[in-house]
Amino acid sequence: MKKQLSRILPLAMVLATILLLTSCGHKHTYGEWTIDKEATCVENGSKIRSCECGEVETENIPAKGHTSGEWITDVEATCTETGTKYQICSVCSETIKSEIISANGHNGGQWITDVEATCKENGSKHQVCSVCSETIKTEIIKSAGKHSYTSKVIKAATCTTKGEQKFTCSVCKYTYTEELSPKGH
Repeated sequence: MKKQLSRILPLAMVLATILLLTSCGHKHTYGEWTIDKEATCVENGSKIRSCECGEVETENIPAKGHTSGEWITDVEATCTETGTKYQICSVCSETIKSEIISANGHNGGQWITDVEATCKENGSKHQVCSVCSETIKTEIIKSAGKHSYTSKVIKAATCTTKGEQKFTCSVCKYTYTEELSPKGH
């Protein structure tokens, strides 16, 4: 039994000393905080300080969170196709957001006449996008539906001879002639 007491006694004394230091009213006097591990955008850090008795206190430093940085366009939007862009953290350069850029849509440009309308037949025209030159609209150009004639007597009719009158469309320049009956006596 004495052997066992001789082994337990030193251990009991160490425990008693620890209890005395912590429960005897010892007031800890801690030094300044020192950074043990810096906090990053996504990971906590830690800081420590020590008392003269050897007691160490540790506290977490919360993660800082990302700081919004610039937007970078990786695919430009076109008139008909969407694009993409992403935002990076200005501290750690990690991608923090990504977005789709809406298609721009066509910009109406000039109208180009493909077939001129005539007095009797329709024509056609198309509009091209001022950005990508793609055809975005086609339309029919309505014909007038009739000729707009002016006439000129080429040969005047007499009492016994026929005359001749020429008709010319002022729009399409179509021409034809008609006989004029003799006027008679």
